[in-house]
Amino acid sequence: MHIHSEQTLTSRFGTSLLSHLVVPGCPGYCWSSIDQPCLTSGRRLLRVNCGMRVSREAIQTDVLILGGGGAGLCSAIAAAEAGASVLVVSKAGGNSTVMAAGGFAVALEGAGDSTACFVSDALRSGAGLADVRLLTRLAEEAPRAIETLTQWGVTFYCREDGSYRLFRSGGHSHPRSLRCASGRGADAYRVMLQQAKSLGVHFIGNALITELLRKDGRVVGAAGMGREGAPLFLLAKAVVLATGGMAALYEHTT
Repeated sequence: MHIHSEQTLTSRFGTSLLSHLVVPGCPGYCWSSIDQPCLTSGRRLLRVNCGMRVSREAIQTDVLILGGGGAGLCSAIAAAEAGASVLVVSKAGGNSTVMAAGGFAVALEGAGDSTACFVSDALRSGAGLADVRLLTRLAEEAPRAIETLTQWGVTFYCREDGSYRLFRSGGHSHPRSLRCASGRGADAYRVMLQQAKSLGVHFIGNALITELLRKDGRVVGAAGMGREGAPLFLLAKAVVLATGGMAALYEHTT
């Protein structure tokens, strides 16, 4: 999709992105000045040299997902199954899902546990900061999510009778943690990644997204840098933030 000069795509600085581009008569879009903050991290650490060529066409997709961990992949799979074109953009250096030990908390009624107990434990261990409505939905839908993962090919520790082997983790009053049979979250991640690819989800890795683009008060895409520092422009009908990192707000967290 061509970014036409009459469009107004704004950054978080409240300025028009296209006001920093020279469009008419140019073989490619050019940054008009390195002093403009349209591709910075907020501290102006990232600048694009004046005159750098940028692709005339931005990448366009139905759903743009920022973040390539478990949450991003599950969002991508759901969108692709609904018939949308999906692009997942991720940073370099992996994600928390890959580095995790492969544990999934789920309250199974047949194991003497309950959704209400799950919610109570999570609220207590989370110092009451969790959104009760979202937490309840998470607890209620966790069993179905586990079934979906097993259908995709994720294997969990099981007893001889075929039932799940449940472990007790910190903050939980009942054993309710399922663990990947390999003991590695990376194995569950690979299964989700393969499922997303089989549905035609596209991926851009080693990217640095620095801006959300807005038009008429809504987010319509993102901008940043791709591999080797090439400017990256992404347009979408819907943008999903699955970047994680919230735990970094707190000094002590698990």
